[in-house]
Amino acid sequence: MIDHPPVPRILAFDHTGLAVRSFDRALPLYRDLLGGVEIQRGYYREAGLNWLALRYPNGSVLELVEPVGDDSPLRRFLEEHGEGVHHLTFIADDTAALAADLKARGYRVVGEDYHNPNWQVAYLSPRAACGTVIQLASGADAIPFEASIPDELRARAEALLASAAERERPLLRRFAAQLGLVDAE
Repeated sequence: MIDHPPVPRILAFDHTGLAVRSFDRALPLYRDLLGGVEIQRGYYREAGLNWLALRYPNGSVLELVEPVGDDSPLRRFLEEHGEGVHHLTFIADDTAALAADLKARGYRVVGEDYHNPNWQVAYLSPRAACGTVIQLASGADAIPFEASIPDELRARAEALLASAAERERPLLRRFAAQLGLVDAE
């Protein structure tokens, strides 16, 4: 029997990245009218962009990305393609191993960056992925599972806790908090 190494796994579809010229122009729609709640934001110097993650009631996440600086690759993307879907992000158990596996299967992987153990990332070329950039990521800075739990599920957990017997609540709350359903007290 041949012993094959384990195939790297995708743990989750994490988010859709939307390229915008300006957060100020995009937020009135994606936050104010469509109900996105900001859960994270940051600056990615190597890519020349700011990013902002919005979570929606079912747990879905939309990441807005805006260019920073005239030489930003994102600015060039916007000039060529306009605003719209920029990438799809999948969380992997091991990004470097997954990228190596994809390359071994003939896929073009570009933009690998493994220097930060908290955010390791590789990109599958849009030419190899039906016209869309695929971002593969792993590490502690990947959007945490708790951030993607639907609001309805959180509300149901709170309602169940409220209806539990007083003596059972501390244990149930601790368990629900470990699952990310409620805040620990």
